[in-house]
Amino acid sequence: MKHSKIYEITGPDICDAVPLGVYDWTNGPYSPGQVRIVELIPSGDPDQVLMRITRDTVDDCEKEALGQLSDGFFENVKYTAWHELSSLSYKED
Repeated sequence: MKHSKIYEITGPDICDAVPLGVYDWTNGPYSPGQVRIVELIPSGDPDQVLMRITRDTVDDCEKEALGQLSDGFFENVKYTAWHELSSLSYKED
């Protein structure tokens, strides 16, 4: 079972401040045997970016989001607000 959460992060010109794209660290050195994918997606508004987190558990999604906001992609970014937009759980074939 995989879980994804999508968060909206807002801040002045935030789309220019973060490296947009898909980052897949699944089975990486810090997450062996685990799904760990972070997607930074432009929202169409230069002051908003969407962050989709995919992990093995809902709790891991939430921890990943907090980690990215505190010392990850958003470590040196002045964001003004963030909130969860959606949550999805699914089973892969």
